[in-house]
Amino acid sequence: MRASGILLPIFSLPGGHGIGCFNQEAYKWIDYLKQAKQSYWQILPLGATSYGDSPYQSFSTFAGNPYFISLDDLVAKNWLNIDELPIQEENTTIDYANLYHTRFDLLRLAFERSHITDNHDFQSFINNEAYWLNDYALFMAIKDYFNGISWQQWPEDIRHRTTDAMNYYTNKLQENITFYKFLQFIFWEQWQKLKAYANSQGISIIGDIPIYVAYDSADTWSNPHLFQLDETYCQQQLLVVRQMAFLLMVNFGVTLYMLGKDMHKKIFLGGYLVFLGAINYMMLFVLTISVALMNIILFLTEILQLKVVIG
Repeated sequence: MRASGILLPIFSLPGGHGIGCFNQEAYKWIDYLKQAKQSYWQILPLGATSYGDSPYQSFSTFAGNPYFISLDDLVAKNWLNIDELPIQEENTTIDYANLYHTRFDLLRLAFERSHITDNHDFQSFINNEAYWLNDYALFMAIKDYFNGISWQQWPEDIRHRTTDAMNYYTNKLQENITFYKFLQFIFWEQWQKLKAYANSQGISIIGDIPIYVAYDSADTWSNPHLFQLDETYCQQQLLVVRQMAFLLMVNFGVTLYMLGKDMHKKIFLGGYLVFLGAINYMMLFVLTISVALMNIILFLTEILQLKVVIG
């Protein structure tokens, strides 16, 4: 039986105080789809965005985007006051920089007023999702502690997840860890409610997920053995690039030295630069081809193993 649907990312919904979210506009959209005799609502990934604000570059494979949490719902729970919400404006673009600097302050305010640790559903959620949630919440809390830098730049002990370091940061950052668990609980609660409503109206929600796991993510940090990292947990491809950059700097230094010498050495310098240029371009070419072939092989492997389920 043939069916049709419409693609509309969550962040493109109107009326979300700066970004689309799981508010009443999402429910109105489902009603519209039903009236238009559509069967599917296609969305983009729901993951928490990282640098670049792309839904395909997430801090976690499992975590939802806190920006999609409906602030109006938090007002209804008396965790926020309506006059604390940002003024809604009709914008055609999303100011992610402003969201980054303001949205989490509101969400923290809601967290402080929620007394969420007394909530039985919250306790059940964090127990059921502990297999990914514990690492994610700790990852985000540590990232905040170090002002957002990549985990590869963290101190060696926590980068390598030593027992002492894990215990130290877990105890030191307990409140912030609970905050990130709170965000995921509220996201899950609102998302499940929205999805249930869509299904009750005969609308199935479909979408996609990123093919690759982000390097700066809780997944890579907590499971480095699953990825192509060197002994310092640096990406091997980046290591090669850094080595090449070092060679280029050495070449540049030699060039500056020879420029200060006699004219007859400048003639030699010309041939020397041509030789170095040829070698460097050859190395770049070989590296590019190697990386491309490796990615093609990985992609084909993913395709062969991929199972698409629409529900």
